[in-house]
Amino acid sequence: MCSPESKTISTIQFFIPDDIPDKKLFGYEQQIFAGLGIGKTVADGQFRSVLIFGYPGTGKSTFPIFLAKHLNQVYNLRFHLAVLRCRQVLDEMIINEIPLDVLHRNLASISRKMDSVNVILCIDEIDQVDYSFNNSLMGEPTLHERAQVVIGQWVLENLRKRRKGTVVFGVSDRPHSVEPAILSSFDTIIYFEPTDSKTVEEIIRQYLNIDHYKEVASELSLFLEKHRMRPISAEIVAACKYVNENVKKNLNDLDDKEILEIFITYFCPCSANMLVKDYEREYIPLIYKSRYHTIPYWINVKDQKTLNRTENNP
Repeated sequence: MCSPESKTISTIQFFIPDDIPDKKLFGYEQQIFAGLGIGKTVADGQFRSVLIFGYPGTGKSTFPIFLAKHLNQVYNLRFHLAVLRCRQVLDEMIINEIPLDVLHRNLASISRKMDSVNVILCIDEIDQVDYSFNNSLMGEPTLHERAQVVIGQWVLENLRKRRKGTVVFGVSDRPHSVEPAILSSFDTIIYFEPTDSKTVEEIIRQYLNIDHYKEVASELSLFLEKHRMRPISAEIVAACKYVNENVKKNLNDLDDKEILEIFITYFCPCSANMLVKDYEREYIPLIYKSRYHTIPYWINVKDQKTLNRTENNP
């Protein structure tokens, strides 16, 4: 058995993202390619911290990875990527009984690296950490609660430190659950919307081997719009795989209407995954009503507009 000094937490990662295949990033074109406009802003040092939120599966966690790779390729800035998946880190510590001092050492190691190289720090599921213990709780804090506070205080320290060459990305499906002290320390917020028609077309082109993919994509987009469904990109990819698995003949022998019928058999039972409007109605107002909220900008990735929140509250 290894000594505590030699232990590491595998879900805390530090690497250069250049070797990540582009195909792993496919399925989020709307969010990723529209978001490239912030590449220059990051390169110019105007962004120090960004909170990304949106419906699950819209590419929030993927975006910082792609951005780091883009900055290295286009601007030659040699950004390293530090990824902290909060829920997975907490689970790994509990399951493997990893002591807190190992967590401290892992986080301190990343801090030292951020002092010497360009780093994009991605804090995934940032709503899982706390800045302080809840004094109303009885008894001693558990290992899980202590780890939450250790990570939360480390995240807040890095948000407030504002190192040159470091950009902190927080990622959350539930922005209203982010610790208020952490939430108010972000400079910028980005909301990722679900899939648009252009992304639907690109996914169908990639995943269905058909010549008339544009006609099929148009029919599917009209159907989704008519029934007020706004599936995430990952759901469109899954639907394409479903079509491939359930058609025995060559897809080019079917017209767009026939292929649409197969898509419909997939999406109708999955309507619970389409409730994006409910997500927007519930979470977007909450994050703006918070009295701790001091984020000055609202960036909608779909239309690439930057809005002053005091003038354009959603």
